[in-house]
Amino acid sequence: MTEEDVIRPNYGLNDPNYRTNSTLYYVISSVVLLLFVWYSIYVIGSLGSIFTSSKGIVAIILNLLVFFVESSIGYYALLLIYHLGKAYAPINNPLTDEFNLDNINNNDTLPFVSIMLPMYKEPFSVIKQTIKAALDINYPRDKYEVVIVDDTPDNPELEKYSKNNELKYITRDNRDGFKAGGINNALKHTRGKYLLFIDADHIVEKNIVKNCLIAWRKDTIAVQTRIDFVNMRTLLTTISGFLQLQFFSLFQRARRSTGSAIFAGGATLFSKELLMSFGGFDPLTIADDTDNSFIFRSAGYRIEYIDVVGAWALVPWDPLHLIRQVWRWLTGITRSFRARWLTILRGKSPLYVKIDHFATGFFPTLSILGWGVAFVMIALIQLDISIIRTSLLNEISYFGVILALIGISPIFAGIVAVLLDDKRIFIHQKPFYYKVFVFSGFYMLILAAQPLLIGAILKGLTGIKVSFNRTPKEKNATDTELGRIKKYYLIYSIGIFILGLTFLFFAYSLSSLDARSTTLYLSAYAAIIPLLISILWYWKLEKYLDEVSDITAFEILEEASFS
Repeated sequence: MTEEDVIRPNYGLNDPNYRTNSTLYYVISSVVLLLFVWYSIYVIGSLGSIFTSSKGIVAIILNLLVFFVESSIGYYALLLIYHLGKAYAPINNPLTDEFNLDNINNNDTLPFVSIMLPMYKEPFSVIKQTIKAALDINYPRDKYEVVIVDDTPDNPELEKYSKNNELKYITRDNRDGFKAGGINNALKHTRGKYLLFIDADHIVEKNIVKNCLIAWRKDTIAVQTRIDFVNMRTLLTTISGFLQLQFFSLFQRARRSTGSAIFAGGATLFSKELLMSFGGFDPLTIADDTDNSFIFRSAGYRIEYIDVVGAWALVPWDPLHLIRQVWRWLTGITRSFRARWLTILRGKSPLYVKIDHFATGFFPTLSILGWGVAFVMIALIQLDISIIRTSLLNEISYFGVILALIGISPIFAGIVAVLLDDKRIFIHQKPFYYKVFVFSGFYMLILAAQPLLIGAILKGLTGIKVSFNRTPKEKNATDTELGRIKKYYLIYSIGIFILGLTFLFFAYSLSSLDARSTTLYLSAYAAIIPLLISILWYWKLEKYLDEVSDITAFEILEEASFS
């Protein structure tokens, strides 16, 4: 029996390889509690000093703006460290008796499953491999159907292929609600008790359905599996994959003990009955997966997470489409937070889950506010106003505590992502020094990308509707949008670069020990890097994309000798 034939639900009750450590969880939780109290002393002290300042109302207002952003970032950093402990928390909620390792191979008792493939203008070379993998799962063929949910206006090739392979092909004459709307339209045509959602570029693992069924428990609406990204062939795609890696390694793993995982859009098994009780997916935002996760969990239903690869996928091949993908995510998540923050706080979920989901929705806004504090710093300099701080312990800088917390938390996140993952995760095929290089480059590029995403956050906050644009999964230079995106990116990055020079000028005019200079230097860096990326990629992008016409996740897995 090969490794691919082994059913691997990642739960301590029936998997000896499940990573849990109660002692480690309680130690980290205690440390975070002490840090929380210690940090709160600084926050209270600084807040008191601001209000008791005699420097005038303008000084108080500007300092309050800085104080809000810095303290919010500090508490978010503490939450990240606590997530590390939650990643090791034991799962005490008992599993149901409906499916277990003893009866999961009894074909007579297995439920009927509808495998849903929502798509829009996807290349046939990619979707064909996705369908083949779906038809090759370890599940009785008479117990599942493959449903193609195609929003492409005219797709005769895929429609013919679906008919020849006895697939259910569903289309419509509009794109109302985008991906969520297409799924809702198709739900009434499905037969399954359970619905397995997979994205157009997903190559699913053979046992994905059975692993999800074993993880099912009381009040579960969905089970999310891990997704690994296989096209780590360049530094850019490796760093992009590392972004996804941390989401699953740290955040999703931390949420599994409370059944509060975030639906990742694919490689997920849903209860059709419970999903239909909500009327399907709410199409409020283009980040409908995160948005609906807030809705389901606030209503008291669980979204389980099993830390086992359920599907292999691709990240965007080039920086422009990567930025466009992240832009779409942040716009959708911010709009969801704008609409759901009160729902999250009033929901039936535990306090930790409320804090986690609230922070998830608010973080995009917070990251932009952190970068925008540079403008407040310039105002402080121009008005000759100092940052008002009071340290209650040995005169240690409040700003220094902020930087320490921000610096520590990514290290913890990176340790989880790089050292503790399944050896089949693709980044483990890289040398150790390369992982360190990617680890460092990732955080620098995240900081540099923030100015480019201001528009995405503002659209989400203002509620401006945006169209859902698919992220290209193929390396193809014929993308008609490429020229427009390149010009837009270049002009935007030049403007940000000029702004960065302004930050640099004011930072240089201050003492290097001034807390304001630190913020301005970081903001200058964040504003200058996008233009450098643009210069490096702008002229060679078409040539790079034309090197290989189409590459699918399936072909990369074939080269890696496992699937």
